[in-house]
Amino acid sequence: MASDLTPKVTGVAEVVTLTPQGTVLPQVRVTFTVGAHGPFTVTLPRDGFTAAAVRTEMEKLAGPLRELAL
Repeated sequence: MASDLTPKVTGVAEVVTLTPQGTVLPQVRVTFTVGAHGPFTVTLPRDGFTAAAVRTEMEKLAGPLRELAL
């Protein structure tokens, strides 16, 4: 049922990525499920990290799952 396909955050962690040039990029990794599907992960830059940005990224993955369930 499509109403059961609500994203649910299951974990949040700060991570650091190193670019080939040696620049350190602090990021936040959010792990979530969509109903019984997942886990899925979105990683966003720590600077400017907001709940709204996480919701937007989670919906990009959840939307197609809802369409399949219809």
